[in-house]
Amino acid sequence: MTKRFGLKTWLARASYFMNEASEDISVKKRSVIINGHATSIALENAFWQELRACAKNRKISVNQLVSDIDAARHGTNLSSAIRIFILKSLQEKLAGAGS
Repeated sequence: MTKRFGLKTWLARASYFMNEASEDISVKKRSVIINGHATSIALENAFWQELRACAKNRKISVNQLVSDIDAARHGTNLSSAIRIFILKSLQEKLAGAGS
């Protein structure tokens, strides 16, 4: 059975979520080095945090991970490629945890 909420309750929950998540969803631009060239990438804080965690798990630098993602992307912008990489990485983690 699906629990239904009134508009007032839904708005209160959405407001709470947005206040709690505002740090995670604010976009930060940071500089990275890709194959010896400096560039800046704009990502939400939550993606920067997960990108650092992915690099740490692979025992490589964030710059190296971004270089690897850059080399593997096909026609998409780099920020989008990073978000997709992180999404797939988290999906693989969840699938592994469910086994």
